[in-house]
Amino acid sequence: METRAPAAKQLSVYYDGSCPICAREIDFYQRRRGADALRWVDASQAPSHLFPSGLDRRKALERFHVVDANGVTFSGARAFIEMWAAFPNVARFARVLRFRPIVPVMEWGYRLFLRLRPWGQRWAQRRKARHLMIVLLSLFLSNTEAYGASMMTAHDFTFTAIEGGTLPLSDFSGKAVLVVNTASRCGFTRQYGDLQALWSRYRDRGLVVLGVPSNDFGGQEPGTETEIKTFCEVNFDVDFPMTEKVHVSGETAHPFYDWARQELGALAKPRWNFHKYLVAPDGRLVDWFSTPTSPLSKRVIRAVEANLPTPE
Repeated sequence: METRAPAAKQLSVYYDGSCPICAREIDFYQRRRGADALRWVDASQAPSHLFPSGLDRRKALERFHVVDANGVTFSGARAFIEMWAAFPNVARFARVLRFRPIVPVMEWGYRLFLRLRPWGQRWAQRRKARHLMIVLLSLFLSNTEAYGASMMTAHDFTFTAIEGGTLPLSDFSGKAVLVVNTASRCGFTRQYGDLQALWSRYRDRGLVVLGVPSNDFGGQEPGTETEIKTFCEVNFDVDFPMTEKVHVSGETAHPFYDWARQELGALAKPRWNFHKYLVAPDGRLVDWFSTPTSPLSKRVIRAVEANLPTPE
């Protein structure tokens, strides 16, 4: 057997070894170019919460769980999408399917295939059935706005720095970025101090805090860029990067915020100052935190540490 060098970014795939369907799936993936990106681990070695007792063997989507290089766990249909993304011949389709509203549709459709009729169940379990699903869904999305949005990452967007000059988010490629829309006259303005503390704690480990001043909510950021910068430095010793004042909501919102809304849904859009988006080192938008959530809260710290770049 040919020996291949391990992939740079390996996914750990935890599977139910007692399931015959899993054995066929593993054999299929191991025969494909790019298989070295997947590390197969039996359920007996997996964290207990991934395979609870009483697992319904009929629920095929519960048989696999994927953990990426940053420790982020994917389950259900999203686990299959991350596995597909490791293979060159279907990676483009997998990136399309990362668009979040498609994931529940995939899960519903796949369960329908399994339960519709006995012949449908046998067909769905064959090696190429899921890849056909990828092709069909990708063709359906090819001319939609969702397709374009899902192919983009945060690194495709550019701000203007508060000092002037362009500030491409691609400059932060390989680092986690916490993007926060800020204001100087808000009841949450004290979070500037917490953001500075977070930046000081994790900047050497690959975190960037990016302040985005905005006057959208309550007119609480009326000053000029120079006034905003001076206010932050004098009152909170802020030295993390900041952008010029922009709109983060409505029809004139900065393109990054339009994209973020499409990626995570309307529930995740900013509704007040100090809303937070977390961007992974590869540019994916991985989480969001509402205004009252402190930058030093356990939830934010846990998410930041899970998405810090892996030390070389």
